[in-house]
Amino acid sequence: KFPIAKYNSATTTTDINSDNVADTLTTTDGSIAVALDNNGLAYVSYGGMRVLCTTPGTGAGQGLSFFPFTDGLYLWNENMPQNVGGQMIAAIEDQNGNGQLDVPTVPQGEWPFGTYYTSLTSYPQIAFDASNTLYMSYSSILDNAPATADDSKAVRQVFVMKSCDGGVNFTAPLNIVPTDALFYEGMYASMAKNVDGNLHIVYQRDIYPGFSVPPATGADVDPLNVDQDNEIVYVKVPVADLGACPVPTGVKESNSVVSNLKLYPNPAISNTTIEVVLVENSKMDIAILNSVGQEVYKTSLTGNAGNNKVDINLSNLSSGLYFYQVRMENSKAITKKFVIEK
Repeated sequence: KFPIAKYNSATTTTDINSDNVADTLTTTDGSIAVALDNNGLAYVSYGGMRVLCTTPGTGAGQGLSFFPFTDGLYLWNENMPQNVGGQMIAAIEDQNGNGQLDVPTVPQGEWPFGTYYTSLTSYPQIAFDASNTLYMSYSSILDNAPATADDSKAVRQVFVMKSCDGGVNFTAPLNIVPTDALFYEGMYASMAKNVDGNLHIVYQRDIYPGFSVPPATGADVDPLNVDQDNEIVYVKVPVADLGACPVPTGVKESNSVVSNLKLYPNPAISNTTIEVVLVENSKMDIAILNSVGQEVYKTSLTGNAGNNKVDINLSNLSSGLYFYQVRMENSKAITKKFVIEK
């Protein structure tokens, strides 16, 4: 959720703490994918983008600015509070292992990669197979890979990966764009929702990075890309090529002490009970969050091995969607949703 409601850069700076200084904010880059898993749980993925507005307006040098070197692909699902933005699941791969992104040297005033006005890792797609394995495709800058001798900008290519634990852990990204004598630009991947032992993906491929047709008035294009041919490529990727899912360390850490967790009744009216079954004694924090992630109730207690019940009075809360969250000592929080109806 953007921290300024109904934000308008023509009239408002990005000052969120009322100190009269514009703040740099992280939001989406406008490239967003939404999908439902086999249980009806909604997943949202997007490229992250840092933005800033110091001078409201619509003319040159005014309005919302963005940071073109922002990198990171994020994934959120309905089990997470709405205000956390999910977790970063992908970024540029450091392919030569030197701890930094290597981009070509370009003339001053130019970007060392194609102009798309999005995160350097973005354009996500989401699909699930019959076993509820999560598959992601996305485009990302290729480290230390200039396009051609006459266009030294870094290219973007299409990667795929999978997760067997709802997006907590992923396999290593697999690049599906061939590299022969050229580092092709691979963009705008579209992945079929039906996974039948293969991923079915269509993407656009050409030899020059960036736009050849401006997406909006005043937008930049890559001159070498203008009037050049491009290809629409279909790829069938066997899911076995992505390898085995990694050991779900995140899930194991979250649930190593908790063997069962539920809330009832759901929907709740004026009272509810959270039941936590532990495999050993442990301190635990229990919280209720509203639909935007604000904490509206919290208690801390020591749970005993076995069944633990915590009764909560909801009479001061209005109807709507809420989350209940249980955090064990030295473990990640477990968050689930419930509804209050009055």
